[in-house]
Amino acid sequence: YDAFDGAARFRPSPLQEAMVEAGTLGRKSGRGFYRYDADGKRLEPALASVRDPEDDFVRPIELAIINEAYHAAGEDVADPSDIDLALRLGAGHPVGPFERAGHLGLRTVVDGLGELSRSGSADAVERFAIAPALWSLATL
Repeated sequence: YDAFDGAARFRPSPLQEAMVEAGTLGRKSGRGFYRYDADGKRLEPALASVRDPEDDFVRPIELAIINEAYHAAGEDVADPSDIDLALRLGAGHPVGPFERAGHLGLRTVVDGLGELSRSGSADAVERFAIAPALWSLATL
């Protein structure tokens, strides 16, 4: 987060910050989102009861990845085809972020990011600020 000039879209969530403060650092400490012990990896009991509906969990991540891809392309970091290939091969995604944006529709992506930016969290406006490259294509 600090390496990116404190940009809100890279800021850890309050849950992540609380976990770091509590020393639950994943495998490094034996606890985090999971407990790591002789029996293997198990979901941390305190988190086992936290079940968000898929749209509350998956959609913000998906839209943030798409938005970040448009930031990268708009800043000439990489070509859209290279970004799609990197996410498919490097992260194992079934489609890249530009392909997924095409499936969803750019207006749907922009509207979803707009909703997320109004979600009420302290940094949501900055965290989900629509990439200029995405905005310009979606509003053609």
